[in-house]
Amino acid sequence: FTIRLNNVYIWHYIRRNIYFELIKILGISNERMEMSKKNSHTKFIWRDVLRNLIICNQFLAYHRDILIIPHERKYKEGKYYKCIYTSLIDENLSNSHYVLDKKSMESVYAIQKSHNILHFDMESFIRWKRIKIPYEVVSKMKFDRLVIEPIENYYKINFDLKYKRELFDLVNSCLNNRKYLIKYYDYMLQKIAPQIILMVVSYDFDRMVLCEVAKKKKIPVVELQHGAIGCMHIAYQFYKEMKLPGFPDYIFTFGQFDKNKTRFPVNKYKVIPVGFPELEKNYNILKENRKKKKVILFISQGVEEIAKYANLAAQKLDAEKYQVIFKLHPC
Repeated sequence: FTIRLNNVYIWHYIRRNIYFELIKILGISNERMEMSKKNSHTKFIWRDVLRNLIICNQFLAYHRDILIIPHERKYKEGKYYKCIYTSLIDENLSNSHYVLDKKSMESVYAIQKSHNILHFDMESFIRWKRIKIPYEVVSKMKFDRLVIEPIENYYKINFDLKYKRELFDLVNSCLNNRKYLIKYYDYMLQKIAPQIILMVVSYDFDRMVLCEVAKKKKIPVVELQHGAIGCMHIAYQFYKEMKLPGFPDYIFTFGQFDKNKTRFPVNKYKVIPVGFPELEKNYNILKENRKKKKVILFISQGVEEIAKYANLAAQKLDAEKYQVIFKLHPC
């Protein structure tokens, strides 16, 4: 975490990428998960176009108490889309707030019922502000000496030339995109001036930069747990407590189990079990219609062994008494 390239502590930004490459090389990866990219066929009507330009226009934002950063992945309920982690907060929050929403995995903005939506659009911001920042390239020798060689020596492995080039390009891309993101978030936080930020998936690169900018402005950032965060999720595993500019100030977990089983870099008192409102809401709706069979649910998280256990359980258990459900990861 002390590696500095072009005066930026880069390790927190790139360690997930290196981790996934390492477990492939070391032969310990057990995930079978790929991101699906779908072609979008969303039909826009004039009402939606006007909504995008006026109601959701980031340039028309003004002060609100809370800024919410939702998940790009949403589910459809009727005509509109919802984020299972933040929509209930958006609907029930009495404080003034905005939801700064990025495009979905299909590269479109999800149509939502909320009137608090702003569309994240950094490209328009760069064009409007006419921002041009010279592209800087990290010293290749310094990159090899500080990043590549210590890892290869420690694990007694050799990264192939293709991966070294990819990682070198990634570092340069991160460092240069970070400059634009800092300007964008500085502008948005100055306009909105929130007292607090709630976010999902803090390990996305742009959200790390948002955390960094928020810390400079002394705006606390809270991450809402969105899935498994235990010992198998590198984004939440740290060897000691430390101050990281790109990490949230507080973590709201589903329960005490997730708090106890995860080595966060923040102090334990800043990790607070709060539950999962969307899950609890649906549980209360469905508990009246309990099935006669006992249901065993396997949540995959893309791990191959879980799929094998689910298949074995389905074969061994009495189908008259048990229903085995294997839930695929939503990506």
